[in-house]
Amino acid sequence: SLAGLSYAFGLTQRGVLLSVSGFNDKLPAFIETVASAVVTYVPNDEGKLARAKDILSRSLKAFDFQQPYQHAAAYAQQVTMLPS
Repeated sequence: SLAGLSYAFGLTQRGVLLSVSGFNDKLPAFIETVASAVVTYVPNDEGKLARAKDILSRSLKAFDFQQPYQHAAAYAQQVTMLPS
């Protein structure tokens, strides 16, 4: 966050999402700085990376065991997404 500017980084079904909010004349430089930091990030703790991979893997495998209405909601969300 910088002088009214903020960002959020997350995962979606289609990939990663980088969201920037706020209004400032420095917004283009802020976006460039944040995007550069994301692209050049190298995890310094292999244990954290392994745990994150394990959590994501378990989450993906657990999908098969969810209720049918949860499958329907997930698929409905996928087919209604606008192509990027």
